[in-house]
Amino acid sequence: MAKVSLLGESLARPGTEFVFAHACEVAGRCPVAQTCQNLELGRRYRVVGVRPVHHDTCTEHEGGVRAVDVEVLPIDASLDAARLRGTLVKWTPPYCVQRGCPNWDTCFNPAMRSGADYRVDATLEKLSCPMGYDLHRIRVSENRKPRPP
Repeated sequence: MAKVSLLGESLARPGTEFVFAHACEVAGRCPVAQTCQNLELGRRYRVVGVRPVHHDTCTEHEGGVRAVDVEVLPIDASLDAARLRGTLVKWTPPYCVQRGCPNWDTCFNPAMRSGADYRVDATLEKLSCPMGYDLHRIRVSENRKPRPP
């Protein structure tokens, strides 16, 4: 299901993928911040539609912002092969000192919270790990427990 948000004019193109990395520092003074800051920190999104609504009040994006329809992309992370037995995992990032590793964004995905429970939706390819871990790329979704009534 698509969600309406605001994105910098230069990024507002169908197919553009981005990570909502941080909240805007001037959101408290911005008249469109509620729509602009409505995404989940650390999650990856794809623009699926661009709307004709444009706001030039934004001081953070050159050229203003445009209303877009975005979809949440699946979360990819890494997991040690020995922990792939079940469908629910408590995720913790591996110990790693290889900052230049091509798997860094998977092993330290900002959408993942250490100690949180995740449902493994798919086990993808085996990763080549310079630290020697037996890692696999996995696709997960949060195991959100229903709230009590």
